[in-house]
Amino acid sequence: MHERSYCLVAVCLMVDAVVSSLPQSQIGSLEPIVNEADLHFESPGLETVPPWSVRSGTPLQVIAHIGLDGRQNWTKRGVVVDLGGSGDPDGLATGSPCVVYENGEYKMWYEGSDAPFPTSRILYANSSDGISWTKHGVVLSFGGTGEEYAVHYPWVIMDGGVYKMWYSGYDSSGPTGTWRIFYATSPDGLSWTKHGLVVDVGPSGSYDDALAYNPFVLLDGVYKMWYAGRHGANVRLMYATSTDGIGWTKQGVALDLGPPGSLEDVHVSSAYVLKEGGGYHMWYRGNDGSHNRILYATSQDGLAWTRWGLALDVGPSGSTDEVHATLQSVLHRPGMPYQMWYAGRSGAGIDRIHYA
Repeated sequence: MHERSYCLVAVCLMVDAVVSSLPQSQIGSLEPIVNEADLHFESPGLETVPPWSVRSGTPLQVIAHIGLDGRQNWTKRGVVVDLGGSGDPDGLATGSPCVVYENGEYKMWYEGSDAPFPTSRILYANSSDGISWTKHGVVLSFGGTGEEYAVHYPWVIMDGGVYKMWYSGYDSSGPTGTWRIFYATSPDGLSWTKHGLVVDVGPSGSYDDALAYNPFVLLDGVYKMWYAGRHGANVRLMYATSTDGIGWTKQGVALDLGPPGSLEDVHVSSAYVLKEGGGYHMWYRGNDGSHNRILYATSQDGLAWTRWGLALDVGPSGSTDEVHATLQSVLHRPGMPYQMWYAGRSGAGIDRIHYA
């Protein structure tokens, strides 16, 4: 029997035991009958299944499988978007994937480099299965005020028949430049119109006064953005909202550094947020000064987060993600397992896009 089956049986037995232990008069009055539960929010650790939510003998259908401790058991499948050839715009590195599934097709926007940092452009690829990808080249290049030398970290959503992209622009030829967040739109995901800067660095003393970059945007009533803000030597996960995707109101820190000695005590950034079941799920990057890893948290409101720890670790020595596993994009299609594309870095310092 698979581990997931054991979890399901355990939950059903626990619920049955809890309900069966109640007085018969109380069982007869239980309302409403619920036969679906999202274990992330209903019963982390099995301890909080409300006894009034399920009658004895009622099947309990698990509608999300991320594990009873809030982490998902990911199986790595290796590199799926490798380096291009000599002279290709992604001949040196591929990374920062953003994957959207539409009408039977996976669409990926990612960054590719053909020269050392900071040179990077945004490229596009598509796939029928999320594993074998066809590259279509550069769709957004650097150029313009604030993005003179590179564009990084694309995030794309489809909204009202228009593709909308938030991305990071870099303004210097050296390591002391500034990242800021820019905006572009497209009718087809291939031909993009830039609309300029939308999230600048903050005032002196704020948690994003040095850099504001690496955005993730969720359309949830309003546009909600989680982005990386740098202050001093540390990066934190910041939060902002907007009614149109252009004018943003900063709301401060969404997720701060972890405690000393944790996997996220130096940097916290690179969020992917999924609204599902009873709340919000976040996969994000934690850095301990040596490695980037993918961590996991949940929230009832998208504001206050509960950390659950490691979701996807770096690989073993000699693997193509032995140094970093980060910059993830996650999909969960009905009836399908969770799918993740992420940037993995080898010991040779080469970034490639991996799949899990």
